[in-house]
Amino acid sequence: MLIRTDRKKFNLLFSLIILSMYPSVYSQDKKREKHLDKPDDLISEETLKNPKVDVTKNIVSAYGLIQFNANLLDSTRSNTPDYEANRLRFGMKVQGGIAEGRLEVQFNGNNVDGKSGLTAIRRADLSLELIRQEYNQIQFITKFILGGIRVGGAMSTAPDISYIPNKFGRQDGFLIEESIQFKEGSQINLSLANFNNIRGIRQQSVSSGNANWLGSKGASLNSNWGKDSFSKSSGYFAKMDATYKINKTKKLNIIAMHGFQDNAPSAQDANGNLTTANDIKHTEASIWYNDSDIFGDKGLLSDNGIAIWYENEQIGKNKKANGTGGGQFNYDDGALIYDDSQNFQLYGVSASGDTLRYLTNLIQKSDRLTYAISYSLVDVQFGNKVTLKGDENPNYKINQVAGYLGYAVNTFETGFNIAYNLSDQKLFKDNNGNINKNNALMGYLTAFYKF
Repeated sequence: MLIRTDRKKFNLLFSLIILSMYPSVYSQDKKREKHLDKPDDLISEETLKNPKVDVTKNIVSAYGLIQFNANLLDSTRSNTPDYEANRLRFGMKVQGGIAEGRLEVQFNGNNVDGKSGLTAIRRADLSLELIRQEYNQIQFITKFILGGIRVGGAMSTAPDISYIPNKFGRQDGFLIEESIQFKEGSQINLSLANFNNIRGIRQQSVSSGNANWLGSKGASLNSNWGKDSFSKSSGYFAKMDATYKINKTKKLNIIAMHGFQDNAPSAQDANGNLTTANDIKHTEASIWYNDSDIFGDKGLLSDNGIAIWYENEQIGKNKKANGTGGGQFNYDDGALIYDDSQNFQLYGVSASGDTLRYLTNLIQKSDRLTYAISYSLVDVQFGNKVTLKGDENPNYKINQVAGYLGYAVNTFETGFNIAYNLSDQKLFKDNNGNINKNNALMGYLTAFYKF
């Protein structure tokens, strides 16, 4: 019944978006505007500077980021200080007129046997602008996107170390986006999508030894690359992203998104066959405000401003998937006796900024100090009242306070992160690896470069 209710809401939202497009589609007294796109779109910038740009030619651009950490403090282990390759990403974008393609990969370093690690495909999608019309000085832009799509998540302005929303990651399918852009700079983006899987994150229980820093793993699988979906199950997703530009320096943003899927694929065997599935609901929301005169607008590791965010993930009990041929499955939720369903909630508030407008030119022109602070509350509730071992309550809450102070120049940033966690249960390890503490302290120096 819950899934049916969600689908009714999804269908209602889809109808409202289609109706909102009617004025732009059937307007007879407004001629089609010249092709422009979002401010961060390279071809749009070139078009604005040079109206003679040939939109039939492709413009290719590359981007990426590198981040390394020096772990200086960690009360849950004794082998600090040590060093960690945190993130290494590379992406390319090609755009020609109304068509666009993107590819982004992440290199995951060495694995346990010292061999080369895996390369994860973060996104690989193609998009086409279908409609661009102006009505009463309001632009309506409709896009169609197909592929491995990243829809993002709730906004936070927290330190790099903080508990923040998990976001939706890459999901394979199609998405329709309607962007409504107002003359003064405000805009509303509405998205509807159908995916092979809705991304969910499964948290670990107290006795697992992996709950100490929200050790988590994916509750759903993308299809194997180059293959069709595991089953006929698919997920539905809706997103609203609205930005109100108050004036030149102040803006307010609200994001709300929800995805759900019945029988989302959760595990496969060595041959790539589906073995288990679970039901997933994933919700994220945030309110973000920035005044660049106060908080600046040149943050790298953290977005500038004040943010409040929320995440809820409901992961159902794992079901055994019994294949019946032709991609059909019967799901047996009684075959796996232990109820590993869970309800994960995350609440947070944060503030971040830079000093470019009032403290700069410290070492190089236009350099600045950066800062961020956050508070997060984690609440994890499991379906079973005891752990798989049957010896204790698996549920827990964690309060976290985190801070950051750094230095940035151009698109390089370095600084120190620190976080203190306090739980209502003894789920943190001591520096000998024993789970016997209800608090933990971690700190690391990070270096980050975005290009």
